Amino acid sequence: MAQKLRLGVVYDFRNPPESGMRTQDLYAAVMEQVVWLDGLGLDLVWFTEHHFVDDGYLPSWIPVAAAMAARTQHMRFSCDVCLLPFNLNPAVGLACEVESPAPFWHEPISSGFSCSPAG
Repeated sequence: MAQKLRLGVVYDFRNPPESGMRTQDLYAAVMEQVVWLDGLGLDLVWFTEHHFVDDGYLPSWIPVAAAMAARTQHMRFSCDVCLLPFNLNPAVGLACEVESPAPFWHEPISSGFSCSPAG
């Protein structure tokens, strides 16, 4: 059985200071673009996340994906690698973070995971 071809976009939300764009305006523009792409029939939004950088790189993709899911009809959301929090039970914390916006998900979300031992 042939599988459906998925088409989508990837966002990192990087916004270096020299861009001159306010972070709020960048997020609003990306949100409008995703709504527009949903209407065109694209069906996948992929995120990258990074931490501790000063150019606005997306530090957590799940809240952004939940906001986008609330405004779209068909999009699937995913992340290349989701860094598990460095706490005693990272799986439970991540499960709670993903489950909170569950009413908005159109399809299952997917992600790769990475964890580094605490130093």
